[in-house]
Amino acid sequence: MAQLDGSVSKARKISVAQDDAIIANGLNAGLRRLVVKALVHSAGKRRDQVRMDELLQVLSAEIGRLTFKAETGDGADADLTVAVRSALMILLNAAARDARSDLARAAESMQ
Repeated sequence: MAQLDGSVSKARKISVAQDDAIIANGLNAGLRRLVVKALVHSAGKRRDQVRMDELLQVLSAEIGRLTFKAETGDGADADLTVAVRSALMILLNAAARDARSDLARAAESMQ
């Protein structure tokens, strides 16, 4: 029975890890879309690139102020700041590209 309990526990851990990965992907995609919408909204009806760039600078500065610490499996502290900041900047840059693309498509459809 101990063997069965161990394999059930292992299967449950795998399932939770897979669920966590799916949730992380969903959060990433959702957050990116929210940032795109915020950037496009900041540009306004006149599609003001300067206003959008200002918001990008504010968000980038805020990312630079974030710090993230965690505890490893053996109880040691792990500084995740660089990794998290890098991931957020990648997301922000991708959202900025998407927002610029959305604005360009909107401008084309207005002509």
